[in-house]
Amino acid sequence: MKNIKTANVILILSGLLLIPLFFLRLHTPSSALDAIFFLVQCVFIGSVADWFAVTALFRKPLGISFHTELIPRNRDK
Repeated sequence: MKNIKTANVILILSGLLLIPLFFLRLHTPSSALDAIFFLVQCVFIGSVADWFAVTALFRKPLGISFHTELIPRNRDK
């Protein structure tokens, strides 16, 4: 359960950091700021992809039913 909380915190923090960094990057051109922005963007995209992959094993994430719920559907096998 501790890993789930850590993953959720990383997802939320990276999403919250991405928004102000985006607007700051528009008004303040800097190579260091660009590097931080792209790093946070990569963390956010990776977190969303991990969340979707793990959620798809057990239920339908976001109502998408294509190749999801693999564990409940194949429990009898």
